[in-house]
Amino acid sequence: EATGIAIGEGKPSDFSFTFSSMVLILHDDTKVKVPNVSINYRADGTVMDFRAGSFRMDNDDATVSLRGIYVSMVLPMTLRLESIDELFVAGKIRVAKPIPNVQIIEKDSSVMIDLESVEATVLSAEDDGDSKKEAVGSAESVEDQDASEESQGGVSVPFPVKLSLGKLQLKTSTDDSRIQLDGFSVYAAPTVDRPETQVAVQLEKLESDFLQLSGVN
Repeated sequence: EATGIAIGEGKPSDFSFTFSSMVLILHDDTKVKVPNVSINYRADGTVMDFRAGSFRMDNDDATVSLRGIYVSMVLPMTLRLESIDELFVAGKIRVAKPIPNVQIIEKDSSVMIDLESVEATVLSAEDDGDSKKEAVGSAESVEDQDASEESQGGVSVPFPVKLSLGKLQLKTSTDDSRIQLDGFSVYAAPTVDRPETQVAVQLEKLESDFLQLSGVN
């Protein structure tokens, strides 16, 4: 269904396209069905957004489930999610409960990521069984490549990135050790004329089984 609405003489028209569902074909030929899609556009370019009820991708190596998706292509470009309901990466991480109120903004060639709270388990290779060994092996190959790049002078992020996280709770799958970070912010930026990354960290409070810190900069 598509509609075009003129909102007045001399004023730009609004256009809205709605779909009960869309099928996305990803780079590996995986097909993903996205329900309740709407695309909105204003003729003067001040409105250009995409909305979807949910998105889910599930395979042997990863599971991602998103809900309440909003994307604005008008500067500053914005992605908002009502929640990340599921997030699993083989041999890496599994989110214990939904991550609410996610926002990613691209502005002035920088990316800002805001997360309200994350509770997750850090996985080991043994958690994924034999079916995940190939994926783990691939990850190790990437780590070897990263080590080689570092020996040649380091690695630089392509653009400045700021991550703000209200609360992060992590536990390990091997021994159930825990760590909690409150008011955590990290800023990473490329170094001019050198393949390196500058990193700054701010932390209101850290608590773990062995350590407690507050006011870290």
